[in-house]
Amino acid sequence: MTHSSPVSCIWIHAPFRSGGTHIWNQFRSNEGFQCFYEPFNEWLSTYRRGKFDEEFVQMKPLMRHHMGELEYFHEFPVDDEGRIIGFEEAFALDRVCCESDQTDERLQEYVQSLIASAKGKAVVFKSCRSTLRAGWLHDTFPLRGISIVRNPRDQFRSFASFPEKYFDANLLMQTAHCGTDPRLQHLQTLFPLQALEPGSLRAWICIYQSLAQCLPDNVRYAFFYTWWWIHLLETVPVSDFLFDMNSVAFKPDLQRLLDQAGMPIDLKKCKAPLRADMKLDEAQLDIETWVEAQLWHAHPVSCQNFVNEVQRHEPFISDAVLKRVKRMRATTPGHASVTAPAVISPSLSDWGPEVMKEVIKLQTHTQNLKNSLKTKDEYIAHLQQELALEKERFLECERYAKSLESSS
Repeated sequence: MTHSSPVSCIWIHAPFRSGGTHIWNQFRSNEGFQCFYEPFNEWLSTYRRGKFDEEFVQMKPLMRHHMGELEYFHEFPVDDEGRIIGFEEAFALDRVCCESDQTDERLQEYVQSLIASAKGKAVVFKSCRSTLRAGWLHDTFPLRGISIVRNPRDQFRSFASFPEKYFDANLLMQTAHCGTDPRLQHLQTLFPLQALEPGSLRAWICIYQSLAQCLPDNVRYAFFYTWWWIHLLETVPVSDFLFDMNSVAFKPDLQRLLDQAGMPIDLKKCKAPLRADMKLDEAQLDIETWVEAQLWHAHPVSCQNFVNEVQRHEPFISDAVLKRVKRMRATTPGHASVTAPAVISPSLSDWGPEVMKEVIKLQTHTQNLKNSLKTKDEYIAHLQQELALEKERFLECERYAKSLESSS
């Protein structure tokens, strides 16, 4: 997808730990752009201008984002109490799936309000949670899209650098709670996750973090790599550019295209860190070829659309990504194997029930906690009622005393 009109709104589709924040920061350093960071992030629900949730503060140094003096959500309009105007926690999960032919008035109003708040400036959004609504976003708003990709093994190592498995938990949670979406049904078949009962999104993430801690690394990689491809299948066909963070700093022809498109950012400053350990992992190779075959079997139309669209981007992508694109192009639905490779098949047959036991245990703990809080709330309500009665008795005595004074 390409546009010849002047740039007015850009959406950076960047999966977790792909390096998209480097690109977004380049736009943010230009005063001609109004930049919004992660407009669907669950942290926005507890954010207050100038104040962050303590858990977020502890997590921030691990991000390695180099944001400068401005805080992450500085550009968002806020109300008198510092809350983000128009944001709903449901945007982070409940409505993370939205196809082109669907409508979502509240989500549309929220995004439109952010665009309007820029007061004529070109707007740049960067989101890790736009993959399954990329088509809807580009059909609903006049966007230019940038899809971000990174060597998946580098990206997965970056996932692993977070001891609490926050990013794994987000992907697990999206799969479990949006499993009825046709684009994720094959994932539900491969990884039979169960959605949790309604509750706090932060509580859900904590539960899925515990689940992620239980998974063998090869199962985690299979799950991650499936999402790596889903991101490309969904975002590349609707995007104007594909930025490979392993090569974007070394592509002067891509820099010229950006300049011509009215996107004056310096790509030399945007390269993602390379990992020293680049040895081929045969187990991961088996997992990758199996995942690619499964995707062709489940989504042949999306795979074919991607193969057609990605050709114009191939001069700008790294060898690590290009070899996977070529392998995907050589795959057909007939290659799909119903049997997982040996490196993960024992785990796939065993981890589901065991992990679900862990989830049920955590659910029970969460429900007990909610029940205790309910009991506590009832006790507080009872005390408040007693206090109101005491106050009424006091006022009655006061009125009686005044009546005695007036009669005397």
